[in-house]
Amino acid sequence: MSGVTPEGQAEAAGPPPRRHAALVQRLPEIMIFLVLIGLSVWDGLRIYQRPRIGAAEAGGWLIGIAVLLAGFVLLYVIQLLRAAPEKGGAGRLRPVAMGAGLLLLYAMLMPVLGYMIATALFTAAYLIVFGRYAIVRSVLAACVFAVVTANVWSMLQLTLPQGLVPWP
Repeated sequence: MSGVTPEGQAEAAGPPPRRHAALVQRLPEIMIFLVLIGLSVWDGLRIYQRPRIGAAEAGGWLIGIAVLLAGFVLLYVIQLLRAAPEKGGAGRLRPVAMGAGLLLLYAMLMPVLGYMIATALFTAAYLIVFGRYAIVRSVLAACVFAVVTANVWSMLQLTLPQGLVPWP
C-alpha cells in the first residue's frame, strides 16, 4: 500500500519538501562568516595579550566587532529558519566564492598597499561586481568610504597598515 495516503489519495511524485531549504542554500556564506568570526576572536585575543600600549583596546575592538557580527549572523539564521523556501536557489555558490575571493585578495593586499588603497580597491570592486553600479560612481564612493573609515579608525587610535599612503 505504498504510495497511497491514509485517506486513499495518491502521493505526489518527487522528493519530499525540504525543511529549512533557505538555510541549506545559504550554508556556504554562513560558514564563511563563522570562520571570519572565529579568526577575528582569535586575532583579537592574540592582540589583547600583547604587552604594548593600545593592544588591549585594539584587541577589544576586534573581539567586539566579531561579537557584533556573530549577533547579525544569528539574526540572519533565525530569519532563514522562518522563511519559506526559495525557488531557483541553485548557483548561489558562485557569488559567495567571488565575495570570499575578493575578501582574501583584500586581506593579502592590505599590508602591501595599506588600508586606504586596499579598502578603496576592495570596495570599488565589490560595488561594481555585486552592486552593478557604474565604475565612476563606485570608485568615488569607495574613495570616500576609505578616507572616512581610515579617519574613524585613527580617531579610535587603531593602527592601520600604512602601505603606499602613510595617512592618517
